[in-house]
Amino acid sequence: SAGARTTTVVKASAPFSYTQSVLANPDRLVVDLKGIVPGELAPATNVNSQTVSQIRTGHFQKNPDITRVVFDLKGGALYDISVSSDGKTLTVQTYIPDIEGSYAGKIIAVDAGHGSPDPGATGKLGTKEKDITLDIAKRVKNLLEARGAKVIMTRTGEPEIGLYERTSKANSAKANIFVSIHMNANDNAALGGTSTYVYSGAKNARVQESERLARYIQSELVKVLGLRDIGVKYDNFAVLRTSNMPAVLCELAFISNIPEEKYMNTDGFKNTAAEAIVQGIGRYFAEKRNA
Repeated sequence: SAGARTTTVVKASAPFSYTQSVLANPDRLVVDLKGIVPGELAPATNVNSQTVSQIRTGHFQKNPDITRVVFDLKGGALYDISVSSDGKTLTVQTYIPDIEGSYAGKIIAVDAGHGSPDPGATGKLGTKEKDITLDIAKRVKNLLEARGAKVIMTRTGEPEIGLYERTSKANSAKANIFVSIHMNANDNAALGGTSTYVYSGAKNARVQESERLARYIQSELVKVLGLRDIGVKYDNFAVLRTSNMPAVLCELAFISNIPEEKYMNTDGFKNTAAEAIVQGIGRYFAEKRNA
């Protein structure tokens, strides 16, 4: 390890191929080495660097042999993987991206859900969804602009904006991403938690990018809000369906849950949620920049 970068080298006695995938909650990089057995690799190696807590290995499959190597990632780490020319050595570098420069020049559409006359959901204490979403959207805007992004606000005041008008604004501005902010509600007042939605239609390139953006934002929200992690979900919401760019819809908390309704009315919640959304956006753009 050196600073915010950790290098892991796996050597084999014969050439092999590999595939990789990333899993969330907690963040893990999974690398499957095809055609080799674990040999002398330890089942678990404690690393405790800035990017990796431990590396776990196992004989994942026989006939054909697959050795699975799992990196338990820390701090929003990204990764680079390379293989030597003889196909016998795999090098994995995990690193903390510099997200500060990833916002510059980006156009980001921020959508505050609902408005007047449709306030969205209303909590038992009288909190209106439209008020919380607009407040947080404005905080997101300020944070993004301070980092060099251009922000398109679909709703800037009290009046409601039509669903198609929201994405029309983003599409016309050629926004790089679309982020819609909402509060959830359910007849069961005990339900609570945080979720992030992407379009449930055909998984084309735009939807795949939406999933990546959603995973980053959801991970940051759960990390700092401390609410139940409902995960990345799929739905046919109009703003997700009609946007030309990667789009997500964040359900930050349940307005129908009284403790969460009280929480969302605090500056602590609003600031933390805004910062998490901006951090997730930064991680998304940083990965694309370093890909």
